[in-house]
Amino acid sequence: MRLLKSLLRRRGGRRAAVIGLDGVGLPLVSRLTAAGVMPRLSEFMQAGSVGPMLSTLPTVSSVSWAAFLRGNNPGRHGIYGFTDLDPVEFKQYFNNFSHLKGATLLDHLDRQDRKVALINVPGTYPARPLNGLMVSGFVAINLQRAVY
Repeated sequence: MRLLKSLLRRRGGRRAAVIGLDGVGLPLVSRLTAAGVMPRLSEFMQAGSVGPMLSTLPTVSSVSWAAFLRGNNPGRHGIYGFTDLDPVEFKQYFNNFSHLKGATLLDHLDRQDRKVALINVPGTYPARPLNGLMVSGFVAINLQRAVY
């Protein structure tokens, strides 16, 4: 919680924090925060902006997070699910960060020398060097390559 609060503090510039609850719709979050079940999240919601989002097609975490990081659809970023098929060897493999086509939001922020903390986002393994820290989310198979 201290990390999130520090991200929201202003120190000579604008800051942003994105909190994504994978697979959880805004109506449920609104009910739980209103009922006092999630008081800290309620504080963040009151201090910032909250709104509904449309999901990607297909509605799969790896596809949706890739779309968030790239700002476009699967036809452009190249991730269609958690797994894919190698067209040459006909072997199935898990998609990972290295399969994401094009520059990401992280790349743009890095070029602007902005600090980033990316924690537990699906499809971000292996972690990449950036101006900040990254802890990869699902599927992270090697701890040393999952953290930067």
